[in-house]
Amino acid sequence: RETTGYEKSICGVSLDDGEKTLRENEKRMMDKILITILYIVSFIPAARLLYYPFERVMTPKSRRCMYFVMLGVFLILGVWSYFWFSHFEVDDVFYKVNSGFFYLLLFGVLLFFNKERHVAVLFNFGIVGICIMTLSGIAAFVVDTFPMKYSMLELAIIYFALVAIFYLPFRWFIGRNTETLLPIRKGSEWSDIWILPFSILIVSVFSAPLENHKATLFELICRLMCGVFAMFICYYLSHSREVQLEKQRIMSVLEDQKEYYEE
Repeated sequence: RETTGYEKSICGVSLDDGEKTLRENEKRMMDKILITILYIVSFIPAARLLYYPFERVMTPKSRRCMYFVMLGVFLILGVWSYFWFSHFEVDDVFYKVNSGFFYLLLFGVLLFFNKERHVAVLFNFGIVGICIMTLSGIAAFVVDTFPMKYSMLELAIIYFALVAIFYLPFRWFIGRNTETLLPIRKGSEWSDIWILPFSILIVSVFSAPLENHKATLFELICRLMCGVFAMFICYYLSHSREVQLEKQRIMSVLEDQKEYYEE
């Protein structure tokens, strides 16, 4: 039988329009769920880069406790982010402030379980932060250069892809150049080296406006320069530390030989 005009609409609202609105709401919800998943997963490589240099020097018990606490932090982040993305608009201010707070929380967990290695923890946090800021700057520049319909979703996807590509090179570089800094303790002549990467990280953080997830070519160049400069500093300080340790080892051997022949 032929459908009447009354059956096609209820209270003046077309059923076709209602179905269209429902599909749009479902699509927006799926986009938010996808953003939430990518948002949480994108923190895993950063957490691994933070913790990787310290795994080999921690006791098995401390390492298990640290990862258990970190798992709890991830669960809290997932629930909180899904709640926010489901009920509110995903704006740039929340995205950046929430990300910064979560990185600080991961840093706090690592520092709590490595108090005696706080110099290396602070140094590595600065280097990892600069690497993450550099990759996020590249992703923001791509979104700004090639405007897309759902810019926040595309930003999350591009950033996740960049993190996946550069994770292994970053892990090798950070692990290789942070290892020599692990024995440094408070009061050592090297105890203030963490200030350098921290200063660069602060410059990189404030080089882009908080309320905008896009990046101009100038901002991208600034991020890349910060990243390259941080890598150079990390390598130079690590190499200098290796040279110093080698000299100390040689001097110790010479002192032992001198004492042996004097006897």
